[in-house]
Amino acid sequence: MKKLAWIAAAGAMALAACSTKNESIAPGVADVAAAMENLSEITTSRLGKSLRFIPLETTDSSLVGSEWTMRLADGKVIIANAPKVSYGNDDADVLVFDINTGKFLNKIGRYGNGPEDFRFAHPSLDRAGKYSYFSAGNSKGWVKYTLDGKFCGKVCPELTAHSHKIVEIDDSTLLVANDEKREGRRSIKFKRFNFEGNPVDSFSVFDGQPAAPYNLNFEGSLQIHSCTGGLPKTSQSVTILKNNGRQVVITGGSYYHVGNEFHIHETLCDTVYSVTPQGAVPSLTFNLGENGFPFNQVNIREIRDSEIIVTEVLETPSYALFGLIKGDPTDKESTEYIGFFDRATGTTTVTTLDDGIRDDLRGFMPFSPVSTLPDGSIVGVISMDEIGKWIDDNPDAEMPEELADLDPEANPVLVVISTE
Repeated sequence: MKKLAWIAAAGAMALAACSTKNESIAPGVADVAAAMENLSEITTSRLGKSLRFIPLETTDSSLVGSEWTMRLADGKVIIANAPKVSYGNDDADVLVFDINTGKFLNKIGRYGNGPEDFRFAHPSLDRAGKYSYFSAGNSKGWVKYTLDGKFCGKVCPELTAHSHKIVEIDDSTLLVANDEKREGRRSIKFKRFNFEGNPVDSFSVFDGQPAAPYNLNFEGSLQIHSCTGGLPKTSQSVTILKNNGRQVVITGGSYYHVGNEFHIHETLCDTVYSVTPQGAVPSLTFNLGENGFPFNQVNIREIRDSEIIVTEVLETPSYALFGLIKGDPTDKESTEYIGFFDRATGTTTVTTLDDGIRDDLRGFMPFSPVSTLPDGSIVGVISMDEIGKWIDDNPDAEMPEELADLDPEANPVLVVISTE
C-alpha cells in the first residue's frame, strides 16, 4: 500500500515564541566542540535573577494532557493538548491560562471540519500576541480567534493551509515559508499575503544550494520518530521517517524574532540565520568541530554514532539555550546535551540532559525550558510526576511553598525565570 506522509510539526508550523525587545543581535560563535570536551554545569542564575513557580489551575475543563505544545503571548499561556508531530486528527483542546497566576481563562476553538473549526490544534500567533490562527477544518485557509476564544472569521480562505508554514503575522498580512527542492537544488520561498489571500510580496533565501531529493512516497509500514535533544519540552523536534530501510528527515525549521531580527534555524543545521528580503546572514554559528554532522548530507546519509546535531534553539538578546544529540537520534544509545551561549562574554557551556539546568535560585529540581517572553524571561514546565520522582530521589529537599499543597493529579507547574 502506498502512503504519502502528511504531518505537521508544531515548531515548523507556527512562529516560535522567542520575540523580544527591539534590539540588534551581534553575530556569535558557540564553541560547542570545546565545551563538550569539558562539560560544566548550567545554572538558573545565568538565565535570570529570580524564579517563580506558578501552578496551572486544575479543573474538569482545563486538564493538560500527557502530550502538549505551548505558546506565550500577552500575559497568557496557550497550551494545545496535541503532540508536536500531528496528523491533523487530534481532537485536542486548546487551553488558555493567565501566566502570572496560573488561573484557567478559557478554551479556543474546537477540532472538526465546520466553518469555525480547526484541523491542527497548534496555533500561530500574531506579533502583537492578540490573535491565534489555526489551520481550518477543511484545510482551506486559517481560522482566526482572539485569545479569549472569540471567533473572528477566516483568513486566506483559498490557500491550502497544510502546504504553507506561517512564520509571521501582523495586523493585516501573514508571511508563509515553503522549503522547495528541485533537481538537486533548494530554496526557501517566503510569500506575504493579505488576509483575503492576495499576494503582497515575496523573496527567497538559499537559492541554488545543493539539496538531496525529497521523496515522501512510501510502501508498507512507516515508522515516525519525533526526536528531541537537550530541550525536549520546546515545540521543536527532529522528525525522521523510516520505511523499508530508507530514512527521510523532514526538513524545515523554527522561525522566530529576537530583538528586531527575524531568525531561522533549519533542521540539522549548525547555524542560525538572520533573514531579511535581502538575504540570510549567519547570526549564531555552532562550532561542532570534526564531529558535526554536515548539513549538506541531510537525506544523503544517516547520522553516525560519533556525530553531533543541534536539535532545538531558544534565543534572547542576552543568551541562547540549545539542545544537542550525539549519535543517531532514533537510537536509544544516543546522548542528549544542553548548551548555553553567553552573548556578552562569548562563552559556551555544555552539560548533559541528565544533569539538567541546576536551580541555584530556589534550590529545587532542574529547570526544563520551553519558551521565552518578550522581556527576555524564560519559561519552563514541570509535571507533578516529575516533582514526585525528584522528591523521592531527594528526600531532604525543601518543597517550595507554592507547590506544597498541590494534588498529585494537578496540572503542570510553570517555572518563570525573570531578568529582574
